[in-house]
Amino acid sequence: STWGLHSHLETRPVLMKVLGIIGGVSPVSTGLYYARIVDGVRAALSHIDSRATPLLVIVSVDWGAVIRTQGRGEDFPIYEDAALRLAAAKVDGVAIACNTAHRHATPLAAVLGSATPLLH
Repeated sequence: STWGLHSHLETRPVLMKVLGIIGGVSPVSTGLYYARIVDGVRAALSHIDSRATPLLVIVSVDWGAVIRTQGRGEDFPIYEDAALRLAAAKVDGVAIACNTAHRHATPLAAVLGSATPLLH
C-alpha cells in the first residue's frame, strides 16, 4: 500500500491513503517529522512526480500537559484523545511521532481497533 502518495501525471491514480500522526510535542519536532516524510515521499516518487506531497493529518499533543501527568502515569488520556481524533478524521493508519507516547503503543492500538492500524 502507498501512504499518502498520489500523482496527477499518471494515467491511473495511485491508491491514496491518509496517514495520521500523533505528535510531535513541539512545533519544531512536528516540522522535522513533516519535512522528513515529505522528502521521503518525493524521493520515492521522483520518477513520477518530484512534487508529490503526502496526505497527512497531524494531532500535536500539549507537552505541558504530558509533563504534568506522565510522572503520575496519567498521560495516556492525552494520547488516547489524539488517536481518537485521528480515527474520527478517518485516517488509514496512525503513526506515533512522539517518543514519550511509544510506551502506550499497545493500549493505543486497542483504542484504534483493526479499522485504523497503529504503525509502530
